[in-house]
Amino acid sequence: MASINWIFLCDYAFVDAAGKASIIGMWEHINARQLPLVWPQMYIVMNIIPDPTAETNIGVILSSPSGQEIAKIEGAKLKNPPTPAGILNRAVLTFGFFNTNFKESGVHHIEIFINGISIHSLSFTILIPK
Repeated sequence: MASINWIFLCDYAFVDAAGKASIIGMWEHINARQLPLVWPQMYIVMNIIPDPTAETNIGVILSSPSGQEIAKIEGAKLKNPPTPAGILNRAVLTFGFFNTNFKESGVHHIEIFINGISIHSLSFTILIPK
């Protein structure tokens, strides 16, 4: 089974040609003046070890505090043949969410699926100052 070494929520992330991640603006909450709120861009970046024996399919679901699905990303596929020395390759993946419409304040959840099984989740909070 594949595993995640680390995962972050941020404003922007990219992976260069050498596989090195750049992570810009990590955060855990959004201060909103009012709802609904359209958030222009956010990224999830993760370091993952794919399954060496099978293709690894990765998906992400973003949901509201009431459990409503806000956004879904499917289709990242990784193959991970072992290196000659038996060392498993690692992959850095980014998932971007653009113009996401938030209608609720409170704790939102990002769930990571590998081959259809939920293996990790992140949360962030949308705050409305009083």
